[in-house]
Amino acid sequence: MYKFKIGDYVMHKNLGEGYIAALVPPGKMNSKYLVKFGDGSHSTYCREENLTLKEKPIKMKIAVVEFAETPYKKYHFKSDLLLEKGDLVVVDTANGFAVAEVVGFREDSTYATKWVVQKVDVKGHEKRLDQIRKVESLKKELENRRKVVEAEAIHVLMSNIDPEYARIHATLAAMGEM
Repeated sequence: MYKFKIGDYVMHKNLGEGYIAALVPPGKMNSKYLVKFGDGSHSTYCREENLTLKEKPIKMKIAVVEFAETPYKKYHFKSDLLLEKGDLVVVDTANGFAVAEVVGFREDSTYATKWVVQKVDVKGHEKRLDQIRKVESLKKELENRRKVVEAEAIHVLMSNIDPEYARIHATLAAMGEM
């Protein structure tokens, strides 16, 4: 249904280069895409036939990050990823990989010698944890139900085999104890 996806770098035949910022739901308008142009301050709705996919230029920027252990200190890392303030990222440090929060950006820095490896998918992780909790809850509910059905099946089986068991079970049930 959609030829392009959010984040794709495109060329508009009249407006120049930009990236797909949003997909327009079918039937809302003739345009299928919201495209941001230039530095992202200008955007417009575009039809698919006016757009072509372009190779995304690698524009390096400097991500300014803070680590949870040292929130008072800022570090600079090279990045060619689409990042925003507040994003959690994995960075390659002198001591190995670490997680940090993006607190800003710079055009250049002599302190940036290492790279941002990737953005942390927090929403995907939360969704995965929610799915795991739901599965665990359903398994627990199923196990509780199995125990109830199993107990009833044993009572029925025992009552069919042993008349004395059936009499005692019926007496307890009549007393509201089963």
